[in-house]
Amino acid sequence: TWDFICFSETRATTADLDLDGNHKFISHRGKEYGGVAILMNATCVQNFIAKKNFGDIVLAVRLIANGVKLTIISCYFPHAGYAADALEDTYKCLSEAVRWASSFSSCFVVGGDFNTQLNTGARSEKLWHFIGHFNLQVANECENSPTDESYTFESSLSVKRQIDFILTGPGFNILQASATDCLDLQSDHREVKAAMIQKSSCGRHQEDDPRGKQPRQSKWKEPVGFPSKVAAALSEMRPETLTQIEN
Repeated sequence: TWDFICFSETRATTADLDLDGNHKFISHRGKEYGGVAILMNATCVQNFIAKKNFGDIVLAVRLIANGVKLTIISCYFPHAGYAADALEDTYKCLSEAVRWASSFSSCFVVGGDFNTQLNTGARSEKLWHFIGHFNLQVANECENSPTDESYTFESSLSVKRQIDFILTGPGFNILQASATDCLDLQSDHREVKAAMIQKSSCGRHQEDDPRGKQPRQSKWKEPVGFPSKVAAALSEMRPETLTQIEN
């Protein structure tokens, strides 16, 4: 089961649609390429309270479910073939979205195709700076080169890369994350799924860290006494984030 599926590189002629089964599709209106969207399960529609677009390739929705204030952000980053300004503009939009989410609560998830491989090159350094600046966690971080289990994209030359990620705000502890083929999306990217648990206090996000730290993620710990769980999954095609909330 799923609560949210976030799409990347979408082509949409309409913004919002009510679908069969009472699911809700939220997107940018008239974005013909490189857009983003979020599909909301019917069970979550009644918890939906707001959406906001940040440019054309960052979209966020807010909801309150089981007493938890939660924001889901879907994003798409331009690949290296775009002008440098396009990358800078995307980071500005995503920064605005994260600030908007953290003003609501520290429980938020960012899922997307970042077109960046961590620990490789200048784009990686920029992404790590962003992660440290906002005190985020990388759910599916792979410290070494992508393996058959962790890669999310395979090029036409059979080069396997990990360029799709789930990031979380400081209100969550990550339990497990991995790439998966559990969704048949007809995509050249694999999905990424993650299990996380809400911390005992999911309050306001900390102030941005001006030092731009690049924190490594803490390892899994046995959860004790936390009120709710969230499972997230990401794929480039165009789901990016799949979030399930349980009691």
